[in-house]
Amino acid sequence: MSEILKMPENPELKAYFWEINPQTFEKEKYTGFACIEKGKIYVNVKNSNLGAVLKNPYIPVEVSAEDADIPAPYKPGTQAHLKAISKEAWRWGYISEIKGNKKQ
Repeated sequence: MSEILKMPENPELKAYFWEINPQTFEKEKYTGFACIEKGKIYVNVKNSNLGAVLKNPYIPVEVSAEDADIPAPYKPGTQAHLKAISKEAWRWGYISEIKGNKKQ
């Protein structure tokens, strides 16, 4: 049984996910979001495979200059982790957008 988490009202970072249309490569069906608050990740997505990616350590294909000094794998609950998965969401058939970052 999954743990039910109350989503934070003002997360540090939030990523929204949509399925990709394989013919047009455009966003289609909204599938959910993940957010970070105080070092914890909150996941609310319809696809269990995407949920598993979001809840586990992740080694990105590309590392941004901003995150170059953070050792991989990135840990769930860190901004580097959610940003990397959001940027590479295409690998699992999704498009993602990041919203908000009160720590900038």
